[in-house]
Amino acid sequence: YYSSQAAILVKADNADIESVEDLAGKTVATQSGSTGVTLLEDVAPEAKVDALPDHSQAIAAVQQGRADAYVIDQSLLLNSLLDNDDLKIVGEPFGPVDPYGIGLPKGSDATEFVNAWLQQIIDDGTWLELWQATIGAKTGTDVVPTPPTVE
Repeated sequence: YYSSQAAILVKADNADIESVEDLAGKTVATQSGSTGVTLLEDVAPEAKVDALPDHSQAIAAVQQGRADAYVIDQSLLLNSLLDNDDLKIVGEPFGPVDPYGIGLPKGSDATEFVNAWLQQIIDDGTWLELWQATIGAKTGTDVVPTPPTVE
């Protein structure tokens, strides 16, 4: 019901990094054991990858100047902007698309209910209002994604 890709988080005053190409020669934090490590090896082979144990340590590395950037799923980075005015997301999302869904037991009669509800809020504009009131308003992001496809 939602798709995301990797993105780049930097300090708000960083003017050196605006895209994946700018990561060459930079120290880039990501989470160890995540797809961020292999993705960076593919898209920014000249970056120095600093694989840290968790999200909060990667955020701190950027804030403290131990890393120039943090690359991970954009949905995690958007959430980080809520509490950190000293950070920003730069460039366009990149890498494989990660689909998100709502987990229900296989064969559950709740599937039909959830799908109908999601389709209703997309059709009546509630989905867009919720997106703008949460992600849009809280992060300053004004590029509205395409609503999910309900299947």
